[in-house]
Amino acid sequence: MRWPLAGAEEVAFDATWKSARAVEGFSSYALTEKAPQGDAHTRLAYSVAGDTLALIVHERPGRAESARIPFQQTVILQNQLLG
Repeated sequence: MRWPLAGAEEVAFDATWKSARAVEGFSSYALTEKAPQGDAHTRLAYSVAGDTLALIVHERPGRAESARIPFQQTVILQNQLLG
């Protein structure tokens, strides 16, 4: 069973994500909303460490390409806080 994220029903792995193991003990999987996006572009990441699963969501009006670096920083910082 699959439950899509509201506002981002179709997502794909984000090929620009290069920090899958930026924090020791965590694996992160970044996804981005498929085109065409509506009024906002949604990016999300799942971070996994042992039995902990975190979902990080960024939504930005328009295209979120310019927000790629802040998104990656958010994922890394969140993993550090959980770790």
